[in-house]
Amino acid sequence: MFKDYVGQTEEEAINAAVDDLHIERADFDVEVIESRKKSLFRKSFVKIRVYVGETQDCENKGVSLFKKNDELIDDSLPPRVDESEIRSSTSPLPKNEVEEKVVDCLVGILERIGFNKVQYEISSRDDEKLTISLISDDSALLIGKHAQNIDAVQSIINAFYLQMNDNTYKRIVLDCEDYRGRREESIVKTAYFVARRVRASRRPALLEPMNSYERRIVHRALNEFPGVRTESQGEGAIKTIKVIPDCEKVVSKAHRQ
Repeated sequence: MFKDYVGQTEEEAINAAVDDLHIERADFDVEVIESRKKSLFRKSFVKIRVYVGETQDCENKGVSLFKKNDELIDDSLPPRVDESEIRSSTSPLPKNEVEEKVVDCLVGILERIGFNKVQYEISSRDDEKLTISLISDDSALLIGKHAQNIDAVQSIINAFYLQMNDNTYKRIVLDCEDYRGRREESIVKTAYFVARRVRASRRPALLEPMNSYERRIVHRALNEFPGVRTESQGEGAIKTIKVIPDCEKVVSKAHRQ
């Protein structure tokens, strides 16, 4: 299903879609059908096409429609990391004072917001991050809609960790029921689907608003995708990514082959 909306800016047109469809921005994809910049004698104008529900079934619908145009690249999803193998090689308990303080802070925060029976384990350690997996009977509530709850707790934990002036890890990641892995796979799948559509239609598209970590996933996934390029738009920590047609990338990819 799709429907068109207009406005003087992309944001205005998107807000019109949200008000009309009564759904959240994260629940639909946006294709920019027409865009006209403001000039001395005319106002700016944007026409967008809103797709609802299509990417949820992209394996059976949208992707198959564009798959025949993908001779230039093998853009299948990267293999999922086997979490059980990582856990088997990682001690599930804190191994030093820094990790103990982080876990104590985490447990204290969770208790204060009403999660008194949450269990935890250290699921992975590397130079980039320390990942703590949470186990709870109320996992859906702990994660929250679009991960708002677990992301909020994660932000507090990282602020606490930064004050410790420890350089072991760049950040602390909280996970629950492998939400992060499933979310990353969903982001990449949607990015590929939208990129195919952009390349075929030669019209830009806007992805849902994302945090900086999720935007890096998209930029990395589409960096070598021929025919499109990406750029972040918006202000603050939550921005959207615009996928733009780029014929030069098709040419350069063909030359490399």
